[in-house]
Amino acid sequence: MLALAITYNFGGFPFTEYFGNVVTIRGRNGYTATGRASFFIPNEKSVSNRDELYYQSDYTFPHRISRSGRVSIPERTRSFVTSFSNEKIQRTNYEYTLQFQGDIKSRLSTRWAVVCRRTSSMAW
Repeated sequence: MLALAITYNFGGFPFTEYFGNVVTIRGRNGYTATGRASFFIPNEKSVSNRDELYYQSDYTFPHRISRSGRVSIPERTRSFVTSFSNEKIQRTNYEYTLQFQGDIKSRLSTRWAVVCRRTSSMAW
């Protein structure tokens, strides 16, 4: 059961925020934290999607040479639509990895790798 509800009105746009009961969390290291959770239940439309494409491949050539490759493309999309705002955020990262390894007569081993990575700086 929710313990407290507060309604705010910003320029004719009211919204209600709900607060839970006061609780104390005690960790094994002795630290404690006391407070209540805030539950924001929007009346507006909001969407959050996560999609990911992942592929990995390995192949061994004759004469002790092997190749491995990997592609990872996660995509996250969020939108939050209100009567006065239409916010859409898209964040796409990718990583390509290609690696070769082998040896010469079981004595000299070598490994080559190429990595191409793009990471979005926007966190949410």
